[in-house]
Amino acid sequence: LQEKNFPESTRANTQGAIGTALEEQGRYEEAGQIFERAEKWDNAASWAYLKGGNLPKAQAMAERQMAFDSSGGRVQLAVVHLAGEDLDATQAALDRLQGAERFEEIPAMGRAMVAYYRRDAAILLEATRAMNNDYMQSGGLLAHRGLFTG
Repeated sequence: LQEKNFPESTRANTQGAIGTALEEQGRYEEAGQIFERAEKWDNAASWAYLKGGNLPKAQAMAERQMAFDSSGGRVQLAVVHLAGEDLDATQAALDRLQGAERFEEIPAMGRAMVAYYRRDAAILLEATRAMNNDYMQSGGLLAHRGLFTG
C-alpha cells in the first residue's frame, strides 16, 4: 500500500479493513501496528493493543488520538487505565473531559465503575443518575440503572 499512489483516505480505509481482519483472528499486535499506520485509526489501534494486553502501546495510541479527537482520546485513555487497574489515572482522564462530555454513556459508566470499585456510594449514585439510558452496559455487566439509583 505504501508504494502505490493511492489517496490517503483509500490507504487508511484499506489498512483499517486489514487491521480489523487481523483483530478478528486474535492477532492483536499485528492489527495494532496496521491501525497505527492508518490515518486517524488510533482508537482502533489502542483497542487492539489493549485486547492483546499491551497496555503501554494502548496508552500511547490513546494519547496520540487526543491530537485530533480530544474527547475520544481521553475516554480511551481512561479505558486503558481502568484495564490496568489504575483508578486514580482513570479518574484523572475522565475529569479532564469538558461539560456534557463527562455525562455521555461511556465516561459516565467509567465514573460509575471507579466509584463502585472505591465503594463511593455518593459518586456512584451521581454518575448513574446522570446517564441517559435505562440500562448500563460495560464488559459483562448489563444492569438496569435503577439497580444503583433506587
